[in-house]
Amino acid sequence: MRLLNRIRKYLKGTVVLSDYINLYNYYCIELVKKENGAYLPPQRYLENTNSLMKLLSTFDGKFQSAWDVTGDGKVLTDDLMVMLGGFGQSPMPNPKLLDFDLLELFGEFGEGNHWFNPTTFMTINADPVSFVWYHTTPYDESDVFIKENPNSFALDIVMESGDIYTFTYVRK
Repeated sequence: MRLLNRIRKYLKGTVVLSDYINLYNYYCIELVKKENGAYLPPQRYLENTNSLMKLLSTFDGKFQSAWDVTGDGKVLTDDLMVMLGGFGQSPMPNPKLLDFDLLELFGEFGEGNHWFNPTTFMTINADPVSFVWYHTTPYDESDVFIKENPNSFALDIVMESGDIYTFTYVRK
């Protein structure tokens, strides 16, 4: 099926989300869900010891990073303590279950913001996906307009119900 989707994409000359990212090259570190207009508390993840080592490699307090989950502009002990609460866990629902070959680029907006529409019916927890907003994290990049294989990015999966799942990823 994936090969057929790739051939169709090539023939149509379209850009799909899998042209930009492969989730297997990234760690999901955070999920924030907006449900019925209200944001739920964020869920943080450190999948394994490799992701912990990646976090520790940014631990110097000098630079802003996607690992700054406390929002103070630096990766410090507070961030480490928050992240350790999610050690050994992965996000649910898992965006890896979506076929990124079937999310077609609708438009690009500003620095690293891309809107993708599903070309076929997709659901998460039985709720239909309306569109996916892919945006890179400018402070983690040397080029703020980067599209492919960024150091970090967020995926906003917007459901037809109005609920939004925002997943934050960093490169392995």
